Amino acid sequence: MAKEKNNSKSLMATIAGLAGIFIWGVSTFFTRSLTESLGIFTQAAITAFFGGVVSLIMQAIGGDLKGNIKRAPKLYWLITIPLYMVYKISVSMAVGAAADRSQVLTSNLISQMWPLMTLVFTVVIFRNKIKKLFPIGVLIPALGLLVANSGKNFDIGSIFINIGKAWLPCFFALLSAVAWGLYSNLSRKITMGLNAGCVGILMMVSGVVCEIIAITRHEVPHFTWDAMGSLLFSVIAVAGAATFFWDLAMRNGNSMLVIVVSNFLPVISSILSAWLLGVSIEVSLIVGAFMVVIGTIISKKCILEEK
Repeated sequence: MAKEKNNSKSLMATIAGLAGIFIWGVSTFFTRSLTESLGIFTQAAITAFFGGVVSLIMQAIGGDLKGNIKRAPKLYWLITIPLYMVYKISVSMAVGAAADRSQVLTSNLISQMWPLMTLVFTVVIFRNKIKKLFPIGVLIPALGLLVANSGKNFDIGSIFINIGKAWLPCFFALLSAVAWGLYSNLSRKITMGLNAGCVGILMMVSGVVCEIIAITRHEVPHFTWDAMGSLLFSVIAVAGAATFFWDLAMRNGNSMLVIVVSNFLPVISSILSAWLLGVSIEVSLIVGAFMVVIGTIISKKCILEEK
């Protein structure tokens, strides 16, 4: 009976993780819209803090919130709070620092390498055995990013021009992917077998830090009805529900299955973001996105087992 209950709990956590992936597929559009209206750090502060509140409420309804917090070791808080903070600030800068909406698509594709980064750090942190093709699987997405920046005619010169123009958002996009990969694996390793942790608190702390930065930068937010609608979706769905769903899947669900499905997020997100942002999408971007997907899948196939 206990085994069936655990299997059901694992299934629900896995389904939640898959739902979170889909929500993230449309998140770039809302982040960019809010950045243009409210400012980079103001939108990050509001979405992170109130998203954390939503996450806490969902965790309280769905399980033992107090127990999850009490069971979490001090190392969990010391490691995950800074990592999540770096992730939140970086992903906001990756979108907000883009000079135009076309650059958003480039930085978005790079940030969507977080499934690959999650796999890479899974190998490092959990000491998985890998096949010889694993480095090739990691290299293909990197080449895919170059292809995505090659323009209509897949021109090599365009690669350096496009990356040179968007180096700052690209840097933060890569940093966000690395930070998320580390966060997902370290939180899983630290809390393994404990059923502990609370991502809502991490989000709220990050929100407070982002608001402090927004104040020091003298950001002046402009609230409109469109901004309020985007803010509502970002808080409830993107920052709150999706983050909680992913965290739940990493700790209690079939984490590898969720990671594999998330491999296709670069393609889905690129297409949806281009459509919602009203930007024409280049064939090179789609080809690059598929290369990111293919490379990530190859990398996953090359992971043999955990020690």
